[in-house]
Amino acid sequence: MKGTFFKKPLEIQILIEGENFQQGQNIQGKLLIKNLGSKAIDINLWGVNLCFGDYKKVKLNNIESFEIIDRKQFEIKSPLLANQTSELDFNFHLSNNALITESSGGVYLSVSEINEIATGSLELPIKPHPFISKIIEIIERFYRFKIKTIKNKKDQLEFKLIPPLSKDHSHIQQLDLSTKLQSDNTLNLKFNFRTNKINLEASTLALKKQNEGFNLNLTSKDYLFNNSVINQELVLQKLQIIFDDLKANKKMI
Repeated sequence: MKGTFFKKPLEIQILIEGENFQQGQNIQGKLLIKNLGSKAIDINLWGVNLCFGDYKKVKLNNIESFEIIDRKQFEIKSPLLANQTSELDFNFHLSNNALITESSGGVYLSVSEINEIATGSLELPIKPHPFISKIIEIIERFYRFKIKTIKNKKDQLEFKLIPPLSKDHSHIQQLDLSTKLQSDNTLNLKFNFRTNKINLEASTLALKKQNEGFNLNLTSKDYLFNNSVINQELVLQKLQIIFDDLKANKKMI
């Protein structure tokens, strides 16, 4: 992935290794600045930013368009001479709970002088960590829930999932699932089921909306082979306990 931008008398390029990224990965690349003018120019204030941008604010292209997460900046003693190019290698690490691309905004690399409006930017497609994606895939495949939305929520991800049209899940309106992956690969899952149940306290037969929560904290041994590959059988056993508990209480309150 690459982008080229201009701010007289400079030509600026971002070169990035890769096209798509996931939480837990590194974003590596180079920032190249070439002096197209006839006079030497100081570029010490220039750098590349890892940032999050709200799509509506990005369109405005002002100083508040991007929320900077991290920054790498040139540190060279002498000015950049005419027709000379300077390179800056950068490496940004995405944590296990880094911000991802969502419907309202995304992660960018922007180029700017310090505390100035970005001269140019590239959006980086960021997906959830592979472990989290696999857990969601298991829920989709075996319980037939479908993703409605994914949102960043502090240092977590929040998935909203819609249940299948089936008798077993007829009382479930929606599943809100929050995920957080610790540095030791402990996975924290918070299930919030929005349900309808028969209310026996009402004078007439009626349904009452209710939230039912379950916490599932999985150490790496609870869901991984060799700390690297999802153990589908173990995950299904853990998930089935939650769905069995939910089913046991589904009829009435």
